[in-house]
Amino acid sequence: FLILIKTKRLLSYFLIAVGGWILSALRADGFLIALVALLGLWILDLHYYKFRFYRSIAAVAVFLLLLAPQCYIVWKWTKIPLPSYRHVVIFQRIFPGEVGR
Repeated sequence: FLILIKTKRLLSYFLIAVGGWILSALRADGFLIALVALLGLWILDLHYYKFRFYRSIAAVAVFLLLLAPQCYIVWKWTKIPLPSYRHVVIFQRIFPGEVGR
């Protein structure tokens, strides 16, 4: 992560977004780790480039675009658009009721 950030190239941000997506696709808890990494990108962009953080916005857009089919499949099964069925179970425990049924 830090080595890719030091290069300051858009390709490194793309690789971090794709890596976050792969992590989210493989493990349910990987989604939180990917979000932390993308938040770290945004904070580093804000620190180094002030208000020109288009690279981190592009990385988040790529991450969400790659994650969209996964969220769509879970939405078709459960009517709740989350990246994993495990997230749906946690969501339903936090917000009990008729959501998604």
